[in-house]
Amino acid sequence: EVITAVCLKEHAGVDADPLLDEMGQELVTIGEIEDVLLWNRTEQGEWWYWKNKPTNHPKTGKDMHQCCGDLPIAIHGYKDPQWFFKLESELYSEKVSGEGRWKNYE
Repeated sequence: EVITAVCLKEHAGVDADPLLDEMGQELVTIGEIEDVLLWNRTEQGEWWYWKNKPTNHPKTGKDMHQCCGDLPIAIHGYKDPQWFFKLESELYSEKVSGEGRWKNYE
């Protein structure tokens, strides 16, 4: 998230690193999930969202063509509490993950 990264750099001297899953996909989104899930660098080409982002994962070297990972930890653009319940159910429930992967991290 750009604003947080700039603030950390200016006020604390901390360089922020991208938060990526093992596939090189981001775990923090800047928009509503139904929008960002459709962002794909390969299909849509380079636009402002992809500017200055690496094309390959920094550790694995794998192509980073999609916007976000399967289990995001921060999703921007939601203010209505009902959306939080819906997102939790759709992203982290046992019926979706098959074994409740997210629940294992509690």
